[in-house]
Amino acid sequence: MWYLPITEKLKRLYQSERTAAAMRWHGEHLQTDGEICHPSDAKAWKHFKTVHSAFARNIRNVYLGLCTDGFSPFGISGRQYSLWPVIVTPYNLPPGMCMEKEFLFLSILVPGPKHPKKSLDVFLQPLIHELKELWYTGVRTYDCSVKRNFTMKAVLMWTISDFPAYGMLSGWTTHGRLCCPYCLARTDAFQLKYGRKTSWFDCHRRFLPIRDAYRRNKTLFRRNTIVRALPPVYLTGEQLEAQIDHYGAHETVKRGGNWHSPRNMPDGYGEHHNWHKKSIFWELPYWKDHLLRHNLDVMHIEKNFFDNIMHTILNVLGKTKDSKNSRLDLPAICKRSELHITDDGEIPFPIFRMESNAKAALFSWVKEDVKFPDGYFF
Repeated sequence: MWYLPITEKLKRLYQSERTAAAMRWHGEHLQTDGEICHPSDAKAWKHFKTVHSAFARNIRNVYLGLCTDGFSPFGISGRQYSLWPVIVTPYNLPPGMCMEKEFLFLSILVPGPKHPKKSLDVFLQPLIHELKELWYTGVRTYDCSVKRNFTMKAVLMWTISDFPAYGMLSGWTTHGRLCCPYCLARTDAFQLKYGRKTSWFDCHRRFLPIRDAYRRNKTLFRRNTIVRALPPVYLTGEQLEAQIDHYGAHETVKRGGNWHSPRNMPDGYGEHHNWHKKSIFWELPYWKDHLLRHNLDVMHIEKNFFDNIMHTILNVLGKTKDSKNSRLDLPAICKRSELHITDDGEIPFPIFRMESNAKAALFSWVKEDVKFPDGYFF
């Protein structure tokens, strides 16, 4: 692996006239009630500042985010190779600067060729060590905007990733019936008889207000089902860490990168919990105090939803969610008689599927009228 320390990069942000004053923007900008234009306006950020008021008093201290994802540098047609960059971003800057390329600091590069999987913590060790030093002792830094030296400290606020990488970072396995890291063991997921997959259909109604009319609706969701259950109780960082220790999930660094195998999983794994390890982020002294520790990136969610919807309404063979197995599972779950397979085996044409002439009109519109960014190919 390659490791590129972040401390000197953070110091240079205060040594540049372009960024020195902007690094205080998060604490000096005026916020409009009810609006969030920057992470510093959100509840999680304000909660951290309340808990660690001594850190928050110095607005020049740095708030960081971490993101990672794997990709194949040789393309989908090349040989199998999984390259994993870990990028750290300072959130002190205003929204227009936060996501600029020069402020996305590459800190770790895991070159592969194999996927690091659940052993990513082994490669995160030097970054965690540096983050602990930046929290406890800090580093003397010169702020050119006020012509003064100060001790700069830093905190890692959260991680950002897609759902599989979420499991690698958090220690909670993100597949199977217990994959939801919020519901944990209190999931309402169930197994489809014909589709042979786990379904989370109608698991959302318990999050509605207790007197909401949708909770009592027996036709629009699961047939003849009224939801009276309350949503899962939110667990604090201390409670989550205690749960991890209770089930006996170990730290990857102490047990070795190849330790994650079915025979070594903690007791009750996959049945009562999905903790496969104790994440290295729990070594950070403030990690348990965060209100929000891990985030899912919007890009993957939007893409997955768009792909599934378009594949279904276009009836793309092998990718549509409106398959024969889903129609066979439907009668036991929903009151959708117009979609049920008939006695003679005919599959009714659904209202949401596009007919041939509608598909042709859609493709013609995309080809002739839609404008794409330069360099975009389809």
